[in-house]
Amino acid sequence: MSSHALSSQTQKTEEQKESMLSRSANYLRDNAGGIRTLDFLLFFALIFNITLPGINLYPYLIVMAVIVAVGLSRKPLYDLGNHKKIFVILGCAIVYLLCVTTFQEHSTEAFDWTRRILRIVLVTLLGYLLADGRIHIRSAVSGYFFGTIVNVFAWLAGVGTQGYGGVLTGYLGDKNVAGMVYAIFGVLALLIARNRVEVILSILFSYGTLWLTGSRTSLGAYTAALLWILIAPKLNFWFKAVYGYLIYVILDILTRDYAQTGAFSDRAGTDALRARIDEAALEKASHTGFFGKGLGEAIVPIDNRTWIFHNSYVGAYVEGGWPWLLLLLALSVFVIVALRYSNTAPSRTNLIIQGAGVALLVCSWRLGEVLYTWQWCLVLGLAIRVALVEKEAISQGIDVKGADLDLDSKIKIGKK
Repeated sequence: MSSHALSSQTQKTEEQKESMLSRSANYLRDNAGGIRTLDFLLFFALIFNITLPGINLYPYLIVMAVIVAVGLSRKPLYDLGNHKKIFVILGCAIVYLLCVTTFQEHSTEAFDWTRRILRIVLVTLLGYLLADGRIHIRSAVSGYFFGTIVNVFAWLAGVGTQGYGGVLTGYLGDKNVAGMVYAIFGVLALLIARNRVEVILSILFSYGTLWLTGSRTSLGAYTAALLWILIAPKLNFWFKAVYGYLIYVILDILTRDYAQTGAFSDRAGTDALRARIDEAALEKASHTGFFGKGLGEAIVPIDNRTWIFHNSYVGAYVEGGWPWLLLLLALSVFVIVALRYSNTAPSRTNLIIQGAGVALLVCSWRLGEVLYTWQWCLVLGLAIRVALVEKEAISQGIDVKGADLDLDSKIKIGKK
C-alpha cells in the first residue's frame, strides 16, 4: 500500500472517530441540557409513597408541596388563554366537594377528608403549573421514571413494602399503586426516548416491571396504550369509540374468564376478596344520592378492615356524585385523550399523551384511586401544554408530526 493511500485511510479513520465522538458529544449535550436538576430531583423524590414511621405521613405529599412552591415562584412561560377555564372549573369543583363533604353525614369508617382535600388542591396546582410551563416536562418525567428504576432495585434489596406475596412494590407501598405507576410512566417514558433503541428498552423494561407487579389490569392498560399510539392516527372519532369499547370487552373477558390461568392460577383467594369489595362498593353506590356522600367515603368495611374501592369510577361517584364523576370523565376523554388543534395527524408527543390517558382510563377500572391522583393531573397538564405549543407551532408553519418535548424551545408562544 502506498504512503499516500495509507495517509488517506488514516485520515478517513480519524474523521470517522471525530464524527462518532461529535455525535456522542451532541447526544450527551442534548440530553444533559434538556434536564433541570431541581425538577428532576423533586420528581424523583415522589417515588417515596410509604408512610413515615410514627407520624403517619406520606413523604411524597411534602415533596409535592415543595414542587408547587417552586413552581409558583417561577414566571409562567405560556398564557393558557381559554384553557384557564378548565382550572377555574376544577376550582369550583373543589369548592363543591367541600360543600358536599361538610353538609353530608359521614359513615363511621370514612377516612379523614382534610388531608384528602389538601392533596386534591396540590395536584390541581401541579397540573396548572405543568400546563403554563413553570415545571420542566422532560425533567419531571425523567426524574420520576428514574425513580421507578431505583424502586426496582430497592425492592430486590428488600427495601420498602414487601407484604404482597412477592410482587413488586418497594417504595410505592401498594401493588395496585405500583401497577398503575409502571403502566402510566411506562407510556410517558416514550416521551423522553430519543431513538428506536431507547424506545425498545423502555417497552421491555415496562413489560418486565408490570409482570413483576402481578397486575393483570396494568398489563392490559399498557398494551391498550401502545396499541392506541400505533393505530389512533388511522381512526376517526367513531372508530376510536369502537376501539375503546373493544378494550373494555376484551379486558372484561380476560379478567373474568382467564384471570386465574397460567402464572395467575393462585389468585382465587385475592380475586374472591376483590369481588366482595366490588359488590360492597356497588351496594354503597346504590344508596348514594345525586351529589355523593363526600370525600373519604369511597371505602367499605370487610372482615374488620377498611378497603378502598377498586373501581375509581364508582369511588368518584360515591364521593362527589354525578357532577364530579362526569367532570373527571370529560377531562379524561376530551382533554387528555382527544385534545388537539388541527385536522392533521397528531404528533408523536400528542399520541403518547393520548396513550397515557387510555392507560389511566383502564387503570381506573380496577386499581383503586386513579382519577385525580397526581399522576392523572400530571397527564392533564401535559395534554394542555402540548396542545397549546403545537397549535402555535402549526400557526408558524412548523411541522409537529415528529416533534418531541423540546418543541416548545423552538417557538415563542405567549412569553411573559
